[in-house]
Amino acid sequence: MTIIRKHIETFEEAIALAFRETQLEGMKPEVSRLFAAMLDTISRQEVKKLVTSAVRNQYGKDAEWDISNWWQVAVPLPRYEARGLPSLIVETRAYSVASVEVTRGWGRRSWHIALVEPLGKPRMTLLPLCFLQALLDGNEDRYRIVGKDGRWTLREVAGLKQPLRLHDDFVNQLHHVFRLEPVADWLDDFGSRGHSLVPLVVGSLLGLMHRGDSASVPIEQQAYSREMLIDIITGMGYGVARAQRVLERAEPELRAGMTLEEATRIVLKHISEEV
Repeated sequence: MTIIRKHIETFEEAIALAFRETQLEGMKPEVSRLFAAMLDTISRQEVKKLVTSAVRNQYGKDAEWDISNWWQVAVPLPRYEARGLPSLIVETRAYSVASVEVTRGWGRRSWHIALVEPLGKPRMTLLPLCFLQALLDGNEDRYRIVGKDGRWTLREVAGLKQPLRLHDDFVNQLHHVFRLEPVADWLDDFGSRGHSLVPLVVGSLLGLMHRGDSASVPIEQQAYSREMLIDIITGMGYGVARAQRVLERAEPELRAGMTLEEATRIVLKHISEEV
């Protein structure tokens, strides 16, 4: 547990302390709020036990304390897995952040501290890229629902041994996120760790979008067209105007007769540079 001599009053401050504890760079609070739905709720009793132990160890058994407020903060760490079904895997750990007033001594002097502590085991969230693509397209209903457990929904996804189990609030929020920003920008919200995944994840999604085109010709052999590249970029969640700006920057590197795979690599590089 980390004890900081500081008075915190808001959830945003609690998130910042949890991110600092894990030495994350550039992660946005919105990512923490999104993955909070994937965690079990910490009870006040659990927090009280942690605070009691920390205060007694740090300030002695004669110290008195009072929890002003406390928050559960989700800290998600993404990684990309290409084996089997290409997926984004997010390891999310719950952190308890408590604002505590401590009183001690003959003069009954008091001060505020913040306690930051990870709780329980990390929760792994599997996000197959085919399912992310369905969310982008707004047709996630094509994955058959095979079970319900309260607010959790189980979907059948080809290539997975077990049904995909996701919280309804998480799926609804992620759907809303993709209406506001493309996948590349969303990954960048994870900070430096997410930014490094942009080329891998976006590249795989581009391949998924065009896997069915010209089935008799391998995708790497298909000739690109400007319209096809515009479709790819807008399909990732970018607006048409933004897609055109990306193409304008990429066009000096595009050549006549270049395959779709070669062209999308160039487009992907410029998309990654833009986020």
